[in-house]
Formats: sequence, C-alpha cells, structure tokens
Amino acid sequence: MAYKIYLSNEVKQKIFDIADYWIRFYNNFDFVNLFYLEYKEIEKILTDNPNVFPLYKNEIHKIVMFKVKYNLHYYVISDTVTIIDIKAFKEKQ
Repeated sequence: MAYKIYLSNEVKQKIFDIADYWIRFYNNFDFVNLFYLEYKEIEKILTDNPNVFPLYKNEIHKIVMFKVKYNLHYYVISDTVTIIDIKAFKEKQ
C-alpha cells in the first residue's frame, strides 16, 4: 500500500526557512542539497511503510535525520502520513 505524504503548512514554512537560513548566512548550498536528499529518502520510506520508525509519544512517530541533525515528527491516519514538525537537534523536542 502506498501512503500519501502531507506536510502541514508550518512544516512547509520551516523547510523553506531552513534552506533560506543555510544559504543566506552560510552560503551553504551543499547542506541544503543534503537536507533535501535525506528528506526525499525518508519520504520514500514513509510512502512504503510509515510504521518502521518508532513511536515517540501519543501516536506520533519520530525520525532522526542523522546527516543534517534534524528530527521529523509525524502521524499516520489510514493511508495518509502527516508530517507535523521538524526540529533541529538543539531545539527543545
């Protein structure tokens, strides 16, 4: 079964802000590309089987993006995966 991926508006904005930050302040396009590639890998896994990642709390799953040091939080309802938050390791989880 192929699951659909939905990003909340807040996550869409955070992804844009992350890219903007790394480009504007560090001129680091390599990091932005690495972030995008790791996100696409995770999205592919979530499309196939979103339950491979552990439950974090209250039906919320957590994915650790080791290459870029961010965490994704999401939940699954029927055939839809909703990504609800993305935070840097240093942010309060």
